[in-house]
Amino acid sequence: IKYGKQVHILPFDASVEGLSGNIFDVYLKPYFLEAYRPARKGNTFLVRGSL
Repeated sequence: IKYGKQVHILPFDASVEGLSGNIFDVYLKPYFLEAYRPARKGNTFLVRGSL
């Protein structure tokens, strides 16, 4: 299997309730930036941060 160039990530509905701001910059970018994070279709993962 070849390495992917992008992923499509959707939050659980309740997990973003009440959040405002740029979720990508606060949560996803730090989680994936310069890190080897194997991902497969259907995976779930926990990302910690604060807005």
